[in-house]
Amino acid sequence: MFVEKYRPKKFSDIAGQKSALKELISWINTWGTDKKACLLYGPPGNGKTTSVYVLADEMNLEIIEMNASDKRNAEAIEKIVGNASQTYSLDGRKRIIVLDEADNIYGSVDKGGV
Repeated sequence: MFVEKYRPKKFSDIAGQKSALKELISWINTWGTDKKACLLYGPPGNGKTTSVYVLADEMNLEIIEMNASDKRNAEAIEKIVGNASQTYSLDGRKRIIVLDEADNIYGSVDKGGV
């Protein structure tokens, strides 16, 4: 697919997000000590998901991704995310859990609040 062919593969390929990438790298480097989640937000197409995939590739992290809009309820997401967060990667790598489209968890019920 055209989009995948030209998707950035390393940090230097991502344009216009130097400050955000610096914060993301800092967060992952200190994650083991505070274990706080990281929320990436912004308009569609500005590189949020791509940045996470580049981070994972460059830092040898395992990614578990689910599209929150596919599940539509917090219980289903908690079951998947909870299991993934409580288990270890088979090869000992740190794990990133990506909840893409998190603003769609409840469908269009709260469209006015988004």
